[in-house]
Amino acid sequence: MGFVRNAYLMWKSFRLPWRSDVLKGLDLDGNLYFERHVRGASRTRRHVVYKKYLTVSEYSDDIIPVQWQAWMRHTREQPPTAQELIQDIQRRERLAEN
Repeated sequence: MGFVRNAYLMWKSFRLPWRSDVLKGLDLDGNLYFERHVRGASRTRRHVVYKKYLTVSEYSDDIIPVQWQAWMRHTREQPPTAQELIQDIQRRERLAEN
């Protein structure tokens, strides 16, 4: 990634008083994952901003990696790392070879 994009992503990841959505990470496809603290709610709201525009008929479960799906559904507390996503791709490639 370029310097400008890295600076933008770092800026979006800061939790500032006037910012409702905080960037929590991105996947290998470039999708951005955000978390929002809602006053009075028992847990945070999480959502994804897809890198490319998708029509309603193009959405499916396999667009988002499984690790990010678990984070979005609050079954894991911490967002996945890039290394974790790369290891999963390598594991799937090894399984496909067998």
